[in-house]
Amino acid sequence: MVILFYGCSQSGTILNGISSSKWKLDRNGCNGYRETIEKQLASELEKLKGLSEVEILNALGRPDQNELYVHNQKFYSYWISCAPTCENYKSNPHRLTLRLTSIGIVQSAKIFEVNDDNMK
Repeated sequence: MVILFYGCSQSGTILNGISSSKWKLDRNGCNGYRETIEKQLASELEKLKGLSEVEILNALGRPDQNELYVHNQKFYSYWISCAPTCENYKSNPHRLTLRLTSIGIVQSAKIFEVNDDNMK
């Protein structure tokens, strides 16, 4: 007897009007694509809540930064504006931060302006 299981996975088109492949190529926001779609991303944030870690990685790629927090929660951050490591860095960049539960489900998704004074 053979049993096949098919998962319900999305093909990286979780967010309307946002190209997953272009997003992934724009590491740290250095190429400017992420900044051009920031308003569209802001209107789609609710769609990220409840997604699994695997779905996020498929759609957005590896985070630019990640942090392990108490009780095995994780924070994934993706720079929208050019990160401080980019050649064309501008003051007070924006970034998307996702908070994942201990079982890898997105609990919150927010876009923040990072004040230069708080960078390190």
